Amino acid sequence: MKKCAWVFMFLASWLCAVAAYCAPGAPGADASAASATVSTGEDAMLAYVYNKSSSLPLAQAAAQRGEPLGEYVLGLLYDEGFGVEKDTVRADKLFSSALAGNAPLVARGDAAAQWLLGALYYRGKAVEKNYSQAVFWYREAATQGYPHAQATLGWMYAHGYGTQRNYAVALDWYKKAAAQEFAEAQTDLGWMYRTGRGVAKDCNAARDWYTKAAAQGDSYALDELGVLYEQGCGVERNYKKAMEFYLKAAQMGCAGAQTDAGRMYYYGYGVAKNYKTALDWWNKAVMQDDGYAQNYMAIACESGLGVEKNMAAAIDWYRKASGHDNGEAEYRLGQIYEYGIGVAPDAQLAAQWYASAAEQDYHPDPGHADASSLWCKVVEQQQQDAPGSYPVPKLAQ
Repeated sequence: MKKCAWVFMFLASWLCAVAAYCAPGAPGADASAASATVSTGEDAMLAYVYNKSSSLPLAQAAAQRGEPLGEYVLGLLYDEGFGVEKDTVRADKLFSSALAGNAPLVARGDAAAQWLLGALYYRGKAVEKNYSQAVFWYREAATQGYPHAQATLGWMYAHGYGTQRNYAVALDWYKKAAAQEFAEAQTDLGWMYRTGRGVAKDCNAARDWYTKAAAQGDSYALDELGVLYEQGCGVERNYKKAMEFYLKAAQMGCAGAQTDAGRMYYYGYGVAKNYKTALDWWNKAVMQDDGYAQNYMAIACESGLGVEKNMAAAIDWYRKASGHDNGEAEYRLGQIYEYGIGVAPDAQLAAQWYASAAEQDYHPDPGHADASSLWCKVVEQQQQDAPGSYPVPKLAQ
């Protein structure tokens, strides 16, 4: 599905760092010029978050100097096969080296190191995955005013990882980071206002926050601006304008934008319908383990549009998407098991998938025939457990 203690204008520093960078041993490398502006592991991390396509040389340079953040980012790139040939063995070695090199920095109370330790726990790299430990270390760094940790901690609260979901607390942490001009937090605030999570829905406020983050080069903000134009939220609906934002962000390596660009091609919104191009973009996104792209791959396999119809493959993709708490995928798995689509009917398993979907605040069109009686019962039960948490869907007449 799917963050540093300074007030910065990182885009300018990236451009300088990229210009100064020369690969070790490259013909004509000018050592004095390269040393004038040295990219750091934090530069690499910001590039990975905002403009992934520019992160490889920065991560390589920082990792070569033994910077834990640089090793971590380079490990992520090898783990995903983004810009390099996928190599999980090398990725694991880089994660282990990052963990070892980070330990003395954590012991000194370094906020960036605390954030990194939290990130390793969150992803389960070199340590066993543990969201509670991730939240602990993110909080340690956030309380020192480290904006990357403040934004990440806000995200954990917004999505209920390692802590109970709490939009009000998430909003507070996002605002702290955004006050330091941290672009990721500005984008997250835009999402809160666009979706009405923890605040009254306000498309104009969402647009303003996204615009601020996009001005700093945040590809996720560009993707979200595309969403605004597609939905006509705070701007006049314009599919072609939406597609421009999606493609720009997708080319920067934003998995969400790659998914969105694929969706536009698949359904023919703002562009001529093209299943092959759609699948090409979705394949790029699933290489980054994007849950939304996995869900669309499932839809394609189930429908047989653009690929050979294959229900077993569709179920596998839905399951992968559900691993990212994709409510739509979980809801569809509930239907599959309730009605026995490609599997033996299993009401108990269907109810479990419906419950998972409801926990993600997913709810289908109340008047749609897909709002089954079993789904209603599951949601009603959850309302009894947590009154007011979930809207009760109405059965189609």
